[in-house]
Amino acid sequence: MATTYLDLTNEVLRELNEIPLTSANFASAVGLQQFVKDAINKSIFDIANEEPQLPFFTAGEPRLMSVVNQLLLSLED
Repeated sequence: MATTYLDLTNEVLRELNEIPLTSANFASAVGLQQFVKDAINKSIFDIANEEPQLPFFTAGEPRLMSVVNQLLLSLED
């Protein structure tokens, strides 16, 4: 399981046979890479909005919360 927003994005990009992102070029992604970032972001927030009581949205699931926290921080920038 991916532990960061970057890892999760790269897993999807690899499935699509696209070039993975690095921490250096993650913020400046364009095209399909940016679309994948946006789709992951939207998907997690859609799930959280529909089912906020799911146990992995609590502090008890650090791996997913790490990804969610990274998404929240990226929205603040």
